[in-house]
Amino acid sequence: MYISYKEIIVETKKEPLLSPIMCWFLFAMVLANIAGQMSPILMPIYLTELGVSVGQVGIVFTISSIAILILHLSQRIECSVIVIY
Repeated sequence: MYISYKEIIVETKKEPLLSPIMCWFLFAMVLANIAGQMSPILMPIYLTELGVSVGQVGIVFTISSIAILILHLSQRIECSVIVIY
């Protein structure tokens, strides 16, 4: 009445969870996200290397933040075009 382990365990070849193409795609996406996250961190260093003062670096980030806010608000109120003069 004993059932041996050899009878219970049937060897089946399992397919990998991700195909090799998907592994490469995942790796590329990780690298792209790392590079995207490094950009805001390195921007002040790059600007100061170009000879920009600390105050001007602050103005650059302030203007970019205001531009992002305006674009976000334009999507929220469903404006098709916003022209800034």
